[in-house]
Amino acid sequence: MAKKRIGIFDSGIGGITVLKELMNSDIKGVDFIYVADTAHVPYGSKPNRLLHGYIKNILDFLIKSDVSSIICACNTSDSILSQEEKNSLGVDYISVIDSTVGFLSRILKGKNNIAIIGTETTVRRSVYLRKLITIKQIKNVFQKACPLFVPMVEEGLWEGELVEKIVSFYLNDIRDTGIDRLILGCTHYPFLKKSIVKFLGNKVAIDDPSIYLAKQFKQELDIEEDAEIGVEYYVTGDPEMFEEQLSIIDKNLLSYPVKKMEEINSGWNINAG
Repeated sequence: MAKKRIGIFDSGIGGITVLKELMNSDIKGVDFIYVADTAHVPYGSKPNRLLHGYIKNILDFLIKSDVSSIICACNTSDSILSQEEKNSLGVDYISVIDSTVGFLSRILKGKNNIAIIGTETTVRRSVYLRKLITIKQIKNVFQKACPLFVPMVEEGLWEGELVEKIVSFYLNDIRDTGIDRLILGCTHYPFLKKSIVKFLGNKVAIDDPSIYLAKQFKQELDIEEDAEIGVEYYVTGDPEMFEEQLSIIDKNLLSYPVKKMEEINSGWNINAG
């Protein structure tokens, strides 16, 4: 029996937080096809119409790659796609936002003040906000866009004085509200978790959607194969730069090939090179 092929996509290295969670969860018998749109990262400040085109091309590529499920590891993309678009793909679509909201709805007790940090688009679209306010255990929901976080992570700036100053700049108002939990509403943000916890203190629970997304996928996965997992990386930018980023995160991630996806014609139909 052939292994299942599972698509994962993000604007850059953020979705690697999801991939690592999946790889560490003892899943067997699948090949992950990871697409990083590194030529166009960051997504969060770009117009929705432009982003929609990028996302559609990635989804088309993954479907042509014969995946049985697509894991959206990009909160910005997840907030832009309509439910109709997700349902009409012809394969299972696993939402990072829905996974997080669903998990919180099951574990929360009492009354909670929650904050969401994300890209400008994620915060403006307010998908998290609209879903969270329906949970009776949530008292207040705050949002904050942190547009410098993704470029910072992509540059490998995860800790240090500069990172702490930028974290303080964005999160100072949120800290003053006395929140109970903070949702890292972008899969890039777990790379900054140490600095975020240092600023907010240990009393604020940090919700990492990459963990919830991986848990949901594992629960829903129906696999009979016992073969080792495989990974194929596809990037729209520089493969060597992506390999350098992977080596910083975890050298074991370099055990799998990184391939370039080329832009052809004005619509850049994605083509694996």
